[in-house]
Amino acid sequence: MKVNKKKVIKGCKIGGSVIFYAIIVVLLLFSIANINRDNKNNDYPKLFGRGFLIVVSDSMSCNESIGMTEQKDNFNKGDMILVKKPNQKAIDNLKVGDIITFEDANLKAQGYDSWLNTHRIVYIYESSDSRVFITQGDYNAAVYGDYIKPIFDSNGTITNQSEFMQNEHIKNSAGAYNFETKTEEEVLGIYTGKVSGFGNTLQVVNNNFFWFIVMPVLIFFLVEVFLVIRNFVGLSNEKNKIALDTQKDQMKADLEAQKEAIRLEIMAQLQKETEAQTATPVNDKINEEEPTEVLETTVEEKEENIE
Repeated sequence: MKVNKKKVIKGCKIGGSVIFYAIIVVLLLFSIANINRDNKNNDYPKLFGRGFLIVVSDSMSCNESIGMTEQKDNFNKGDMILVKKPNQKAIDNLKVGDIITFEDANLKAQGYDSWLNTHRIVYIYESSDSRVFITQGDYNAAVYGDYIKPIFDSNGTITNQSEFMQNEHIKNSAGAYNFETKTEEEVLGIYTGKVSGFGNTLQVVNNNFFWFIVMPVLIFFLVEVFLVIRNFVGLSNEKNKIALDTQKDQMKADLEAQKEAIRLEIMAQLQKETEAQTATPVNDKINEEEPTEVLETTVEEKEENIE
């Protein structure tokens, strides 16, 4: 089967253009998402209520060597997690086991660039008008101990007070409490998924924002401007060529018409000359015959006179 090279080249150009524009769209969306951040420390890039975060610790990872059981929503350092900005309905529907994003005072105190943390809800304190969420990282719970949940009697008194108070003494390697207490107003995001390993790539892009985002977008617009100008010039040249070709065709038509007029004029002149040449011998013949007739008449008259 013979391959049509022109079609192959055209298909490659179309495919390349689609990939190029898709990359540009992704870069633009990424740029817009970063621009929409209110604050780089306690906010995350988001677009249309959806955002993403880079995981910088293993507090929510699963380490089976210490007896942990992997869950589908565990994530590791270097992953990118997807979160959505919560509304009141979403917050009202939060339950134990859900994962939320919040501002962590410990990260802020330790001088991290981002003060956001994302951990699992392990307990919820209910009241008549609000709820308080207790969160803990899965790995932290396995290493430093689970959050000890209070047990209440019918009068609302904690019956396991001594065990419950141990929460105040359990701290992680950084010297911070092994759990976080967050109100509904402090919930900044709700975990919806992850992209394994993509956080490292995203971190490189963030650290080189100008070269990976600004420069490609700038090049894209410059290329577009060049293509527009080239197409405009090409269109003008095409119009000029069409006008020139039309003018040439008109000139040729005029020239042919003039040649035809000259040809007809020459033919008419030749016809006149031919007619003139045809009429001249007849007159000469008549002139030559007239003296003979006169002579004959004179002879006859003389003969009559003689008689």
